[in-house]
Amino acid sequence: MSKKIPSGFNTIFWDVDPNALDIERHRVFIAERIFEYGDEQAINWLLKNFPRFLLRKIVRQSRRLSAKTRNFWKIKL
Repeated sequence: MSKKIPSGFNTIFWDVDPNALDIERHRVFIAERIFEYGDEQAINWLLKNFPRFLLRKIVRQSRRLSAKTRNFWKIKL
């Protein structure tokens, strides 16, 4: 697993320094942002780099995801 977020995703993380994010320590934040604001490329990267069971758990437990986003990902995952 790559420890850095691809530079093309900087617009998803507009309010933080993407280079300061560690995929292990900030995995919930990263997944929430990509679920909520990511494009197809970001979603594909997320699905490739994060285990499905973890993504399902984040979708179930997150309070930061909108109801629309949460419902969509509950169906997809």
